Amino acid sequence: ITFDLNSTLTIGGKGKDGVDGKDGQLGVAGKDGADGVTIYGNGTIGINGRDGVDGKPGANASVTVIEGTPGINGKDGETLTRVVYTDANGTTHEIATLDDGLKFKGDKGEVIAKKLGETLEIIGRTDVNANVTDKNLRV
Repeated sequence: ITFDLNSTLTIGGKGKDGVDGKDGQLGVAGKDGADGVTIYGNGTIGINGRDGVDGKPGANASVTVIEGTPGINGKDGETLTRVVYTDANGTTHEIATLDDGLKFKGDKGEVIAKKLGETLEIIGRTDVNANVTDKNLRV
């Protein structure tokens, strides 16, 4: 079946006389008739995974975007818009990017931020042949 549409298709819409309308919803059903992917008017995408092993339910999640947890690029307060998903248990997980990286802190207290894939070079000042104690670091 083929449908010709204008450049914009709206599902759901505004209410009348100060009453909220109804969120739209668009579902893509699998061959069993159950929705596999649903796009909701509240900005969420629902994904129903395949059936699990031995007839157990499959994995399901809701995906949306939020203002992420502060601390990107090693700087307090900096955030990114995050893709997040909520699992079947209702737990929300933020998806990390290469920009998240890791933060390191040494004896002097200075924080060094490295993105994933970048190298942190650690240089020790102890001679290679010197004996070390628990107060020294051999690198």
